[in-house]
Amino acid sequence: MQEKALSYDIFVFHRSYFCGKMLAYLKYKGIPHTAIYGSLGEHGKEIYSNTGLRQMPVIKASNGQWMSDTTPMMDWFEERYSDVPVIPTDPVQRFLSYLMEDYADEWMWRPAIYYRWMYPGDRHMYKTLFAKEFVGGIWAAAKPLTWLGGKLIHRHQEQKFLYGDGMTEQNREHIESIYINTLQRLEVIFKHQDYLLGDRPSYADFGFFGSMFWHFGNDPTPNRIMQEQAPAVYEWVARMWNAKASRLSGSDLSVTATGKPKGWDPLLKDVCQSYLKYLSENAKAYENGQSTFDFDIDGYTYPQVHTSPYRVWCRERLQQKLFALSDTEQADVKNIIEPLGGWEFLTQDTHIQSNWDPEGIAPMCQPGKISLRYKLLAPFTGSNHVRSRRAWD
Repeated sequence: MQEKALSYDIFVFHRSYFCGKMLAYLKYKGIPHTAIYGSLGEHGKEIYSNTGLRQMPVIKASNGQWMSDTTPMMDWFEERYSDVPVIPTDPVQRFLSYLMEDYADEWMWRPAIYYRWMYPGDRHMYKTLFAKEFVGGIWAAAKPLTWLGGKLIHRHQEQKFLYGDGMTEQNREHIESIYINTLQRLEVIFKHQDYLLGDRPSYADFGFFGSMFWHFGNDPTPNRIMQEQAPAVYEWVARMWNAKASRLSGSDLSVTATGKPKGWDPLLKDVCQSYLKYLSENAKAYENGQSTFDFDIDGYTYPQVHTSPYRVWCRERLQQKLFALSDTEQADVKNIIEPLGGWEFLTQDTHIQSNWDPEGIAPMCQPGKISLRYKLLAPFTGSNHVRSRRAWD
């Protein structure tokens, strides 16, 4: 295909959830790319003027196209670099891989942010690092400004993603359990095989890698927990970062066993009983015009959770992929997730539309207009662009 003649610049921030995920994917596939590490102070104007977004990673192709958001970008690359697939050809496994990737991307987000910003040692390290390396500019120029920038970033994270997004002192235990339980489930799998579907990385592996690499695998507190409680997961993190399809032997994803992947039952139960329930309630809140909603799970309440249009789109995407299957294949998926409590959450209210990508251009971006407000406040405000989902990790 014509795109194979292209090369790509990927703008990344070191220690970012989604930047690590996308870099690992490009490395594994052997897609020609250059990683441009830097801050919004250095690259923010260029990124915003070409994408309308204040976030990383974003990718600039050598033909001038700009792209954002890792899941749509992976879909785009999979269509054009299909000789080394990370998506199974078996329809049931393919759908379950999409489902697991989405869960890993979006549900693991809360504990990843929690561990980074709620434990004093982790928080202290990242306040300075973010001010200097992510925001940059005047905030890295002098120690007092770096200190102030770090305080503002910490306040932003707490207000927008933690206490301002449903976290309370009463549900902190549940947030921590999401991470601990996921480690336990993955540990069982990786004790017996290298990757989630066998001997090659899959779409689902890259989903989990995002949080497990530059968050859980590197931040002091969750890193210690991973090393002590899940050494096979810790080994898998390094294996994923070093994986290259050109070096791997053995079967590819097109000839793996069909049906429910081995060892996935506990993870799928988490997906069905927590994440798919959350997606359903988020979609209903969005349809009703609510900016927040209360979410009850496992005996815990998350009050005033922000309604997310992007996650309404995530649900739309899963429904579209499910209903694109044949009747027999849909029945096979139903037989797997209905006993775990997820079928109704996934298939009800199919009329709810997100309008997150109304023109259907994802992952392609459109330019934004640089304003004085952006120049002054961009490092500490979220983007208002319709396709933005978050400002930073």
